[in-house]
Amino acid sequence: MQKPTPPKFVWRDWAIEDPLTHEAARRYGVSPYDATVYWHGWLWRYDGREYQPISPASEDDFDPTVRRRLEHWRKTGLMPLDKDDPAQVEAAREQWRKRVWSAPNPW
Repeated sequence: MQKPTPPKFVWRDWAIEDPLTHEAARRYGVSPYDATVYWHGWLWRYDGREYQPISPASEDDFDPTVRRRLEHWRKTGLMPLDKDDPAQVEAAREQWRKRVWSAPNPW
């Protein structure tokens, strides 16, 4: 069986930082102190210069608060239901531009 090839990492608004529970982090071979990101079905580790793919990740391994946030983002259109559908991806980007990036700076 061939190992899956990770997509080329491109930062997206819906990349989730430090998504894993502590138990899941151990299963993936990362420390809870490592800078990890979930993006496009993969878990990535930041090595100080670039993001390195670790392995495909399951949302079942995410912290419950992260799962609730993803569910909310999908319901409100801030995250595409299908990451491979260009129309949904563009619609989600537009929602981020409207709601998140145009919000007043709280600082």
